Amino acid sequence: MTLLARLLALCVGLVMVGCVTTGTTTRLPAAEPTAEGALGASDVVEIRLMQEPEITADYQIDASGNLGFPYVGTLKVAGLTPEGVADELELRLKNGGFFLDPSVIVLVKEFNSRLVYVLGSVRNPGSYRYTDGMGVIDAISAAGGVLETGLPTKTTVTRKVDGVDHSVVVAVPAIVNGRAPDQALAVGDIVFVPESPI
Repeated sequence: MTLLARLLALCVGLVMVGCVTTGTTTRLPAAEPTAEGALGASDVVEIRLMQEPEITADYQIDASGNLGFPYVGTLKVAGLTPEGVADELELRLKNGGFFLDPSVIVLVKEFNSRLVYVLGSVRNPGSYRYTDGMGVIDAISAAGGVLETGLPTKTTVTRKVDGVDHSVVVAVPAIVNGRAPDQALAVGDIVFVPESPI
């Protein structure tokens, strides 16, 4: 074998190893940190301005994470908690000279940004509301369970961190039978149950 052929084989081998290590791993990286109860795109909040009850209404956060509110205009709220949004609105209403001592209450009506996705060979594939402490079993159960044609031993969970997708294979039957711990999920994770080739 020539030196050129050996170098080529080495390069191909290194590329293949690189593909394996950056694709499926045995453990998912931690999800990107967000404040507990942080708001995001498509969430719906009720905003109450105590000094003007007639403008109490439901407001939906747009795809850019912004919210429009009377007197203050557009406000970036993605990543803020409801309390943080109330504080920011009170500050803008006061600094804008609209009210001396504004009192704002922000209540979450719909957490549409906190979703996980369950796809593949499940009864009802789609997006599901994430709840704190949710695991793979919870997500698959919310989707109606695995179809008879599914291959639950090869279920994957994919998480995007810093713009990079990371995947891990999860053996659902081992979790159900108590032989393995459940895989904790994070907002935005994708659970995919493949179809059995047989």
